[in-house]
Amino acid sequence: MTSKKPIIEVALDVGFVNTSHFTKEFRRTYGTTPAEIRDSAARNRQAPGETALYEMRSI
Repeated sequence: MTSKKPIIEVALDVGFVNTSHFTKEFRRTYGTTPAEIRDSAARNRQAPGETALYEMRSI
């Protein structure tokens, strides 16, 4: 799961009306926020051979 779209755009694309609700449900489902996932992914891109920290599934 990667996207350069702003989080609000991702939230709207999947049917949420604001980022607050999207982030709350995302955290409830995955135990972290979309921003934390992006930050983690950015750090992992600097370490080749590392595996993903989270397995994404639909909310």
